Amino acid sequence: MRTAEGATSPVRDRQIRTALVEHLRAKDASAAILHELPLRRGEHRADVAYVNGVLAGYEIKSDGDSLARLPSQVDGYESVFEYSTVVIAPRHLKATREVVPKRWGIMVVEVSPNGLRFHDVRQPKRNQQVDRRAVVRLLWKEECVVALRSQGVQVNRDDLVSEIWPKVEALPIRTICDCVRAALKARDAVGSGLR
Repeated sequence: MRTAEGATSPVRDRQIRTALVEHLRAKDASAAILHELPLRRGEHRADVAYVNGVLAGYEIKSDGDSLARLPSQVDGYESVFEYSTVVIAPRHLKATREVVPKRWGIMVVEVSPNGLRFHDVRQPKRNQQVDRRAVVRLLWKEECVVALRSQGVQVNRDDLVSEIWPKVEALPIRTICDCVRAALKARDAVGSGLR
């Protein structure tokens, strides 16, 4: 952002996140957007998750961020998201290209007179190798029960979630992804986002 003297100050994570959510909502106002979505039962967190017909993750790297954790974050995102995009300050572009898979989208955030602007360097491509176990573990216990019952599978609400997860994992991957998207959209509708 511009200072009073006209110099450009570093763009912070919070500024990027706010502008990114506005950018995504402008494209699709009906999408669910969740912040800090736990991946792999909290081993990683997605900065922003977008849900509407697809499950997409956005990892933010501001001017003040290092890319040191990005390789392990890529693994977390790859396990659950159908589409992944890294949103970066311009200084990270060269190094990011070397770290993220070619199927990842890359967006550069730039300062403009009207605020922050996003430039698509590369569009994301579908990840065909999501990990059904990791995707299922995005669901809370009650969401697992709903998913199974919607598919005609009998399940006892009193069962431990560790006993319920394998039953959900046995569903076709497309069905699992549909159930997870529906559950995340329902969370966003009630404004919870996290538990």
